[in-house]
Amino acid sequence: MRIAKTFVAIAVVMAFILPATLTAYTTPGTSVYWTGDDLVENSNGAVTWDEESGRYLFTEEVTIAETDTIVIEEDLQCTHTSNPAITIEGYFVMGILDSAQVDSLEFIGPDEELASGFRIEETGYLELNRVIADGGGYDGEIPGHSMVHVVDGSATVTGCRFTNWDRYVMSLSGGFTSVENCMFHDNHQWTININMSAEVEISGCTLIDNNLEASSAKNPISIGTQGYNTVSIENCYISGEEGNLHGGVSVWNYLGSGADVEISNVTVEGASFGVIAQGSGVEVLITDCQFIDNNIHPNPMQGGSGITVQQFATVTGARNIITGNHWGITVLTNATVMLGDVDAEDPDEQGYNQIYDNGNGGEVYNFYNNTSGDMLAQNNWWGSMDSTTVENGIFHDPDNGSLGLVTYMPLWDPDANLPPVITESEPWFHTFNFHPVTDQVFTITGNDPDGIDSTLFYHWLVNGELMGTTSSYTHTFTELGEFEIIGALIDAEGDSAYVTWNATGINAVPEFTQWAPEGEEYTTSQGVQTLFRVRASDEDDDSLSFSFYLDDELVSEDTTYSYVGADDIGEQSLRCIVTDPFGAADTLNWVIYIAIGVDASESGLPETFNVAAYPNPFNSSLHVQMALPNAGYVHAVVYDITGRQVATLADGVFAAGYRELSWNANGLASGVYIVRMEAQGETCMMKVMLIK
Repeated sequence: MRIAKTFVAIAVVMAFILPATLTAYTTPGTSVYWTGDDLVENSNGAVTWDEESGRYLFTEEVTIAETDTIVIEEDLQCTHTSNPAITIEGYFVMGILDSAQVDSLEFIGPDEELASGFRIEETGYLELNRVIADGGGYDGEIPGHSMVHVVDGSATVTGCRFTNWDRYVMSLSGGFTSVENCMFHDNHQWTININMSAEVEISGCTLIDNNLEASSAKNPISIGTQGYNTVSIENCYISGEEGNLHGGVSVWNYLGSGADVEISNVTVEGASFGVIAQGSGVEVLITDCQFIDNNIHPNPMQGGSGITVQQFATVTGARNIITGNHWGITVLTNATVMLGDVDAEDPDEQGYNQIYDNGNGGEVYNFYNNTSGDMLAQNNWWGSMDSTTVENGIFHDPDNGSLGLVTYMPLWDPDANLPPVITESEPWFHTFNFHPVTDQVFTITGNDPDGIDSTLFYHWLVNGELMGTTSSYTHTFTELGEFEIIGALIDAEGDSAYVTWNATGINAVPEFTQWAPEGEEYTTSQGVQTLFRVRASDEDDDSLSFSFYLDDELVSEDTTYSYVGADDIGEQSLRCIVTDPFGAADTLNWVIYIAIGVDASESGLPETFNVAAYPNPFNSSLHVQMALPNAGYVHAVVYDITGRQVATLADGVFAAGYRELSWNANGLASGVYIVRMEAQGETCMMKVMLIK
């Protein structure tokens, strides 16, 4: 008969003191849509651009007002004197277009303080995409600060890396936050702290080498202790190391109404525990997880369980692997665990857990029920199909009559084959955008726990279609839209492990930058020729195609179209479309009104091209009169006597008729100047004298 152990439950109660917001600059709150350059222009020096480092510098606190949107696609650095650095009541979006190789987001506090980053208020929204955020240093004497503090707004954080932060990398105390495919490493205390009734989704994240302070068990993901928190954690990896007592995921309730937490496909290894659930109203569903070798706590009486449940909390678990820990499952003080019911219809209640080789002090403790309640743990693998061996690893009623019974029969005998394990994958960001045509290399490496690495196979699937069968795969993105790239590692028995990347093809829309005539409506006469001319640009530097349509008939595929006024209709429509190779387009429309019954010979238009300048000599102001028989392009410039161009008088299309240009020569010295004009297929030059 073994003696019941006395466990010491360690509870961490966290007090939140929200700092008052001190604002040096607030955006106007007029629904502006600004870039970082707009902030530089309007923030009165609070935000500047540093050309040498190629990043925006936030040197004072900034508030993004409600309804305003700030979009930054370059790096930024905050250096400030109080916290937080950026308060968000509107929208703040930061996305690095190119693959980030260095710190793209850095917060540096003064000597006597640590830096604090974003504070998202009730109406605020923060989006971070593929940034590398550096906390700017650490001083153990200064209270902790958070990089992202969601008070009661929302945040979406995707494909980012966070390092060198002090108390919390993320403090999520309300609203909704999504954290996807991010890496957290070398931070000093808690990594993600969820409290005060927040809704949070964490997926595809890696949390390693955190809690460097190592003064106590400051866990990578800590949920509670106040309010009612709803949290989903899936496809994440958490690891610990010797001398660092943090665990994996902790769920607490002391001052709130509980928590609803789902943990799926999460690995915690080498830490002081896998998951702790504690407090009334705490309900945790744990499925398809691995809690391995969480035995670094020097005192097994204070830690080392794969899963610990205590103080009225409830945990349901299925298809988990729990091995190499001081304790497999530990249930204390009126808590409840359900690890398998052979009659259950819900797959998450049917068991299929593998709980084996857990223990300490020379004893095996796969399941330790230290409560008076009965527990169901049917249909699981305990390392053996021998019932006596299984019983020796479970501490319950037969060992101490005051304890509840753990019903573990029938047993489950899994195949001897274990699925392969992926140990590394590249690229580390799993969600990204691209512009066709882009090449991206994907790699996965792994091993077979059964030791038969030579029988591993690779499959690469793009939107469900098999595209490659080697450990490395290069995909050329040639189309727009959404792509799911899956790299799968498969053993000889057909079991697999896989990594998923999600890519979205994006394409900037080309835009007209200059056109003539400039107005949407244009009036001409029968037989009069008008030159329509356009210019356009494309952020992606795509080759552009141009098409002019006259009353829906294609009339030109150039950047110009020479139109002659018709003699039998009073109105025509002209449309120009610029298109990139991927179908994105911009359109210009003109409505052309024609003076019916008036042809070129009767319209009062000049019959020949002529130019005159007056007064000559002139004092500051010169007028250049043009007689244009036909509409067309006019280019007029002024040179000084040395041949240096000093002014441009015209550069565009002019309608037929008598037109006048003006030049103000203030600031120029007296002397001879030359006016050079190209128009109507001719070039003329005139000398003019400036006298002051």
